[in-house]
Amino acid sequence: MKKYSATLIGLLFTVICFLATRTFIIPIVTIMPAATLLESLFENIFGTNPFDAIGQSILITLTILFLLTTWLYYILLLRQLKKNKTVNTWLFIAYLVVQLFIIHPLGFYLYMSTNWSMANDGQLMFGVIETFPISSLAFVVLGLLTTIIANHKLKQYNPVT
Repeated sequence: MKKYSATLIGLLFTVICFLATRTFIIPIVTIMPAATLLESLFENIFGTNPFDAIGQSILITLTILFLLTTWLYYILLLRQLKKNKTVNTWLFIAYLVVQLFIIHPLGFYLYMSTNWSMANDGQLMFGVIETFPISSLAFVVLGLLTTIIANHKLKQYNPVT
């Protein structure tokens, strides 16, 4: 992977997500797997009312999933850099694809956390369209972070003499 490839790939994911917002379908498709699974799980635990306990649990779970998958990715990245002195492009792309289904629901549930009573509103799905472009910015940030870490570690592993 070239010096700024991770940033460019992250930017590409961000641009694609921005463009996909206009479809209305893709934002919903990226949010539904986590939302459906986690809402079903927490409804079994808490019941259906009030939604704030379910929503807070989903928010915490998605935050933990984001932190865990990010931590695992960066552990693999550091091992890859130390071993092969390069960033595995396909590993980074796979990481971003996984994040599609974590970051967008996380952004949506952060939005919902301002007023959990929105969960009963049929207009709630329009919130997906509002949050999708904002959460899309995370991909360029993750790409930039990968670039910074990779370039720093490569300098550390290959000191100039």
